[in-house]
Amino acid sequence: SKAGAADSKAGAALSKADQALSAAGAADSKASSALSRAGTADSKAGAALSKADSALSAAGAADSKASSALSKAGAADSKAGAALSKADSALSAAGAADSKASSALSRASTADSKAGAALSKANSAQATADQALSTAQSNGVKISYRIGTNVEDSRDNGFLNGRILSFNKNSATSLLRISYNDNLRVAGPVASACQWQIWLENQLGNRSTGIYTTLYNTSTVNNPATNSGVQVNSHRQSTVTGILSGVPKGSNTIRVRVARSPLGGNPNGDCHTGWWSSYFLEVQEFEP
Repeated sequence: SKAGAADSKAGAALSKADQALSAAGAADSKASSALSRAGTADSKAGAALSKADSALSAAGAADSKASSALSKAGAADSKAGAALSKADSALSAAGAADSKASSALSRASTADSKAGAALSKANSAQATADQALSTAQSNGVKISYRIGTNVEDSRDNGFLNGRILSFNKNSATSLLRISYNDNLRVAGPVASACQWQIWLENQLGNRSTGIYTTLYNTSTVNNPATNSGVQVNSHRQSTVTGILSGVPKGSNTIRVRVARSPLGGNPNGDCHTGWWSSYFLEVQEFEP
């Protein structure tokens, strides 16, 4: 009975051992599969670790570049602020310049208008002068003249300032009537004289025309009240006129020359021309 029981128990144990063996085989199979997967996981973990290291290195480089970019961005912001300030100043200066330019343009327009009016008047004056000349020429007389006011000259010898007239003679056979009017004076410690001469310059040379006037003055006049002499210093408006023939056709110039005259015995007369007066120099050309 006990042996039967033992056999029964042994059979049961054998059955359980078979089951245990089968379970162990299944566990071994699972363990092998787990080991294989663990190897794959280890390989993947290694690759992941390598990529993480690369990512960390790249992140460090990126952080450095970001810091540099931040610094440059700060500098750029500062420069941009300065540029903005200068731009504001430039805008203000440009506004002022525009205002001045507008004012200058307005004044230029006004000046242009006045210049236009002056030109118009000058043209009218020229037309009047041309008409007068045309009238004179239509009567057979060509007139050239020069005038001046308060052109004083205190020289005692030589050609006088301003008293010069250039003209074009139209005909070789025409005559010239020359007239000269001016304020003249001669003075001196004794009786003195000065002479005012008309000179002609052309292709034949420079020479006196023989048309002149001489002013003579004594040194003093007696003052009956004091029975003493008073120096004479009279300024006189005088005119001299003459006719010239044989003057060549073309360009000619007349001038006025003053000279001390030995008349009266004193070659040291004090000559003076144009004292607070106007002078007039004229040439008329006409056929005989």
